[in-house]
Amino acid sequence: MKEKAIIDKIYARNIKVLREWFGETQEDLANAIHVGSRQTISKYETGESDPPFIVLEAIANRYNVTTDLLLNVELPDLKVDYSKFIKNFNIVNYYPICNFSAKDEDEYFKEAYNYTKILINIMNDTINGVENEFSDDEYSCFEKAIELYELSIREYKNCSSQVNMLFLMFTYFCSLCDGYDEPNTTHNLDSTWLKHFHLEMSFKISEEQKEFIAEYEAEVVDVLCILKKESKYYLYADYYNAFRYIIGFVDSQYNLNQLRMIGVEFMDTLRLLGNPYAKMYIRQEMKVFKEK
Repeated sequence: MKEKAIIDKIYARNIKVLREWFGETQEDLANAIHVGSRQTISKYETGESDPPFIVLEAIANRYNVTTDLLLNVELPDLKVDYSKFIKNFNIVNYYPICNFSAKDEDEYFKEAYNYTKILINIMNDTINGVENEFSDDEYSCFEKAIELYELSIREYKNCSSQVNMLFLMFTYFCSLCDGYDEPNTTHNLDSTWLKHFHLEMSFKISEEQKEFIAEYEAEVVDVLCILKKESKYYLYADYYNAFRYIIGFVDSQYNLNQLRMIGVEFMDTLRLLGNPYAKMYIRQEMKVFKEK
């Protein structure tokens, strides 16, 4: 009877699975959520002891899942491996851009697109020295591209420029997350940094990001509505609308974990419907996981 009772406690197995996904020891988790010792976590994982709901919430928040998922969904027993993610990382797999044939675009778009390509190359070339905010070179390209895309939109109502403005706004929003340790420091993009980022940084909305949401979310929604009506661009609109929930670019009473769950479900639905950008996103994310 004892063994069956333990098996029925889905959360017990899930705590261990999630902890191992993120490469933490039982002691790491105990220290992070301030509960007793390694033995306390061990008892939770075997079902010998039932954690109070506030502890379940802390564990769910630690690993960016909802308490409902922690309690009711049996998670696959996978291993997190960042090596393929690091090796194949490309910023446009997460932030797609328009690069249609130059003959289809106005002069402002063409010039802005050249700055955008430079910006993408800088981001990808410096990926092994992860910065917690835009460098001077990146910001210079960013400003010039923004100015030119705005001219393209104002004078030609160019939807390609609208898409690439989303790229710029979303990448800038993500650059405003709280830094790794000290301002203006860089870190190697390795498993240690990514683990720290996923556990300590990426599940929080910084004050700067909150200010950015307050100032620009309505503008982003307007752009998404415009693109959604265009047959050539609606796939971008759907993708960025789902992605903004995943990164927390939403003014909402939901917490970031809940927003991300909404965004991931939205993104997976888009994948099933054949959205190529959603397929790319899911494929990139799944590179992190492999069977044990």
